[in-house]
Amino acid sequence: MIELSDPTRLVTPVHVFSAADEAELFLNGKSVGKVKKETSNYRFRWDDIQYEAGELHVVTYKNGQEWANDTVRTTGIAAQLRLTADRAEIKADGYDLSFLTLEVVDERGDVIPQANNTITFSVSSGEGEIIATDNGDPYDMVPFPFKERKAFSGMALTIVRAGTKGACHRRNWGSRFPAIAKKSNDEVIKSTRAMKAWKSPLAEKWWPHVRVTKNLARYHSAGAQRAQGVIDDSIKTRTVPDFELFIIEITDFIARVGGTSSRPSKEWSRLCCVIFAYP
Repeated sequence: MIELSDPTRLVTPVHVFSAADEAELFLNGKSVGKVKKETSNYRFRWDDIQYEAGELHVVTYKNGQEWANDTVRTTGIAAQLRLTADRAEIKADGYDLSFLTLEVVDERGDVIPQANNTITFSVSSGEGEIIATDNGDPYDMVPFPFKERKAFSGMALTIVRAGTKGACHRRNWGSRFPAIAKKSNDEVIKSTRAMKAWKSPLAEKWWPHVRVTKNLARYHSAGAQRAQGVIDDSIKTRTVPDFELFIIEITDFIARVGGTSSRPSKEWSRLCCVIFAYP
């Protein structure tokens, strides 16, 4: 891997991480030196490289033979988004997930490492739904269920859950959660007072909301009661609340009323979105 430091400086050190014995660096086709790795070092270093836009290419050698090479190029402006799925097919069972990596690339298809464009994810066709987005930025406090996310180092991630087209709608929760199935189903039916609704296909759409409520009860009773009230009201009208708006309402409520004896409210504003949102 080639690590290129801030290119705005006149002198830009270049470090190459490799298990090779020796490496030669080329800047725009010209060699800037061959370096042998010292026993105590884990990388090859060129600390006096004067920055030039273009191409950096490294060739490594092991036991005197060419071993591996890598290239980085100065990227242009963002030209397109490249979306790559982790697999071509997922099961239409309402549970299976596909992880899609998004890359902000220039006209040549190179990922732009400085790109931080705001991306809005959506499913254009089919029965799948976006259940989470992320970008790997440890300072990004946007909840995972949100569909709008900034790219980080030119990349972002979205997770799509399969729909149920072609699959059975009436599901035995015990096959999915055997340890808690009977207890959970009984509690959900009792707490929502929705026996008839729970037996219908519509009830499946309440499951993420119920999971948030049940798990939140262990840490923030007032927040769980608020969530339960939203679910109860929606059951009466047989309309499932939008999950993102549901999360926003509950987290805003938690922030207003304060924390709990076991966890601070700031942490919970994120945790109840991140950890407890989905089965």
